[in-house]
Amino acid sequence: MHHPAILIPILLLVPALAIRFLQGTKVGQIFSPVVACFVFGIAFGNLGWLKLEDQIFEPLAAVTILLAIPLLLMTTDFKSWLLRSKPALKAIAVACFGVALSIVVTQLAVGYLQKDSNMILAMVGACLIGSSANMSAVGIALKAEGTLFTLVTTSDVFCGALFFLYLVGIAPKLYRWILPSEPSAVFAHHTAEPNQSQAALRWRQWAFWKDAASAFAVAVLSGAVAAGFTYLITGSLRDDVFLVTLTLSGMASGMVSKKVRTLRTADAAGQYLLLVFSFAIGLRADFSSMLGDSRAVLMLVATAYVLTAVFQLLLFWIFRISSDTAVMATAGTVFSPVFIGQVAVTLDNKQVILTGMVTAIMGYAIGNFVGLMIFQLLPFIS
Repeated sequence: MHHPAILIPILLLVPALAIRFLQGTKVGQIFSPVVACFVFGIAFGNLGWLKLEDQIFEPLAAVTILLAIPLLLMTTDFKSWLLRSKPALKAIAVACFGVALSIVVTQLAVGYLQKDSNMILAMVGACLIGSSANMSAVGIALKAEGTLFTLVTTSDVFCGALFFLYLVGIAPKLYRWILPSEPSAVFAHHTAEPNQSQAALRWRQWAFWKDAASAFAVAVLSGAVAAGFTYLITGSLRDDVFLVTLTLSGMASGMVSKKVRTLRTADAAGQYLLLVFSFAIGLRADFSSMLGDSRAVLMLVATAYVLTAVFQLLLFWIFRISSDTAVMATAGTVFSPVFIGQVAVTLDNKQVILTGMVTAIMGYAIGNFVGLMIFQLLPFIS
């Protein structure tokens, strides 16, 4: 069952079934297609029913993200985000402070469990602010021993998977219940021109396929432009720089062309690709690897994740950050840009995508610095 000829159709079919049986139902209001695909992936992968090898996952992830980001961004109303960019930047600062606070309290509370706790938390802090790439960079800089490096990385994957479920399954309702309502929510369903978006296209219509082909062509062109600029700037296809240029390219495609901005299938296509990615990520979350001698490391990493959720929400409430902006600031600090679209789909508010993307991209830039600073400071407060 692991042959690509069988695996690829399953990867494409499961999201379609999730949409078909959940959208518009009471169950779907609680258990969204994003959550369903991620949970099914975890279940299938850990039960041994499906195995997604690197040679399939890596190109699949590259293609889905390469296309999904510009598809979601090309019809987004950036003017509404710019009007509220100051609150978004405030939310980003608050979210980063919440991560830093969680690392400090984790060291004080459970740092005694592991002699290298300051090194572990330096790596985790870099990851929570930036991404796994920042975690790796800090681990290398601090000369983390190979076994410890593996345990921290595995624990982060485990905790990150659970945190993602929290973020797409619980956080949207929790944040909207506790925090002020989103000022730009009125823009959530109006990313295209009104006269273009009122009549939905059906897949049996020629107009649907023409519109979809145009959307994918623009997405591919955006990816090519981003790749070209990345190579021109760095001399290689660095992931972090590529994601920044891809974001800008996707934004620009809709800003310069009204026809692109009013493509009616672009948003749905981008959402579908992210469901495929969610299912694939779930398949890769091998929870059985957490069994063994990693309990102390897992406790440190898990505590940091839990406290990040608690402190960020508390600080958002204190500083009166609006709900959807807060969710995306949390998503941007904890996850890399490739996960931002999935969270925005759960919120049903594309206008906050940029908040998450900006947060995640800033994390790339400051994650290494934050991690190394944590390593230097924690011994003085423990």
